[in-house]
Amino acid sequence: MVSVEENGTIEILAVGPSGNSAPMIRFHTAESSAGSKTAPDYTKINAAWPAGGRIVGCPAGGRIEVHFAPDAADIIESEESALELPLQVNGVGKTFTLADFSGFTPAGAVDITYDVARQRRLLCYYDVPAGTLISGQPGSKIHAYIGDDTA
Repeated sequence: MVSVEENGTIEILAVGPSGNSAPMIRFHTAESSAGSKTAPDYTKINAAWPAGGRIVGCPAGGRIEVHFAPDAADIIESEESALELPLQVNGVGKTFTLADFSGFTPAGAVDITYDVARQRRLLCYYDVPAGTLISGQPGSKIHAYIGDDTA
C-alpha cells in the first residue's frame, strides 16, 4: 500500500473555556504538504502563521482544534497523515505533531469517512493546560499532510 494525499482545507480554531471559537488559521493542503508526509520541502510550503497582525491565542482551559474538509468524498487515515504545527506556549516556541493531539493520532489508526466533498469535521484537538497560553508562532511554516492508503 502507498500513502496518497487527500487534498482539502484545514482550519485551526482556538476554543475558549466557554465554548466560543475563533479561527487561528485556514489553508489548503496544497499550501502545506509539499507533497510528502515524512520529508516535506519547506521551501515549497506557503502555509505559515502571519508574521504580523493579530494572532489568536487559546486561553488556559481552552482547546486547539484541527478541522479538515476534503475536496472530494473519500476516506482519510491517521497513520497515513502528518502534522507539524509550530506554536508559542507561554511565549516559547514548540512544534506540535499529531502525536501531541487527541483523536486523529498516528498510533490510533483512525479512519474518517467523508461522504461528500467539503464536509468539515474535527480531526484532532489539544486541551490547553491551566496556566498556559498558546498562540501561533509568527513566520513559522505549517506542514500538514492528510493521507489515505491506496493500492
